[in-house]
Amino acid sequence: MNSQFKEIFETKDLDACWAEVKAAKSFTLLGHKDPDRDAVFSCLAMAEVLKLLGKTNVQIVFPNKPYFKVQTTAAKVLHGKHNFIADLTIVFDSSTKDRIYFPAEFDKTTVINIDHHMGNSINGQYNFVDINACSAAEVLARLVFAWDEKILTPELAQLLMIGILDDSIVFKTQQSGYSALSSALKLIEHGADFVKAKAIVASYKTPETVRIW
Repeated sequence: MNSQFKEIFETKDLDACWAEVKAAKSFTLLGHKDPDRDAVFSCLAMAEVLKLLGKTNVQIVFPNKPYFKVQTTAAKVLHGKHNFIADLTIVFDSSTKDRIYFPAEFDKTTVINIDHHMGNSINGQYNFVDINACSAAEVLARLVFAWDEKILTPELAQLLMIGILDDSIVFKTQQSGYSALSSALKLIEHGADFVKAKAIVASYKTPETVRIW
C-alpha cells in the first residue's frame, strides 16, 4: 500500500477494508437526500473503482432524484428503493442515517462510512471520516491513493476532481488546505482535467451562484 500523505486513518483499517472490497461480490453505494455533486460524484467514482476491479453487481441509491442529470455505465442508479441486499454498503457524504435510504436489512451488511462532516454518527464497520477534508470525494481520493494508486485512470481521477471542486467551491472553503490541494494535484498527475472539471462544476450553478463565486 503506497501513499505520499501522512494519513490520519489506521493502516490496518485501510488494509482490511480494501481486502473486503476486493472480496465482495455485490455493492450498494448510498448518497444523501437532495444529493449534491459531492455525494453523486463520490458514488460515481466508487462505482468506477469497482468497475475497474471487475465488479458488476453495483447499485447506487439516493432517497430522491438529484436536480441534475446523472450518467454512469458502472452501476444502476435508483431512487428510494434497492434491487438487492449487497455484501458491502458504502455511505458517502452523510453524517446520519436519516439523510440516506437505509432500510433495516442494510444493517446486516458490512458498512463503510466515508464522510467529512462533524458529528458523524453512522458508525460502520469501517469509518473514514475527516472533518478537515473539503469533501467526501477528497476522502475517497485519499483512500484510492492508499489502496492502489495504479487503478487511477483519467476517468476515475476526473470524477473525484469534480466532487472535490464542487464541495470546496473550487478551493474557497476553510477545509481547502494541504490535503485537498495535494489530492487535486495527484489527480491531475493521473489525467484529471482541472479546467474541464471546473467548467463542469460551474455549469451546474445558476448565474446568481456563479456571480457569488
